[in-house]
Amino acid sequence: MSSLRDYCPTYVNMALNQQSRIDYILATSGCHLSDFSVVDPHINFSDHLPLMVVAKCSTPSQKINLDTTPHRSVTQLRWDMADLGAYYHCTGLQINQLLFMVDDALSCYNNGVSNHSDTAALIDTVYCEVVYTLVSRANNFVPVRRKSFYKFWWDEELQTLKEASIDADKL
Repeated sequence: MSSLRDYCPTYVNMALNQQSRIDYILATSGCHLSDFSVVDPHINFSDHLPLMVVAKCSTPSQKINLDTTPHRSVTQLRWDMADLGAYYHCTGLQINQLLFMVDDALSCYNNGVSNHSDTAALIDTVYCEVVYTLVSRANNFVPVRRKSFYKFWWDEELQTLKEASIDADKL
């Protein structure tokens, strides 16, 4: 496989002067990845650069239908439409309360009042509380919509035109 150690960003935002890269590509067992590259097309309306991976995969003897859910019913968190101020405020209030628990546990551990297993249990509890807080506040302040909900005007003709434009760019 091509050297992934050479730094080649997969996300580039010139306006923010930021870039990063994907560190890993995961594949199922039975797949051999023989090449990897970051594609930099002439026209790209995204900050994320496309990746090209050459893989050789063995296929199961029986056919598996991976597309069991129609595209229209796929939902996602729409952070671009979220009440971020309220989300940050509420998550901050709840997570800030956890800091008191952590500070108290650290003090008890440093003073020999608690042992490793008590501290490990507290870390697990705090972790679960952080995850619960983030998820529950997202449920309160981030709308969940079908992928095409905010582009209700997007139709099959526009999709065909988009695909023709991509094909023309590839030529």
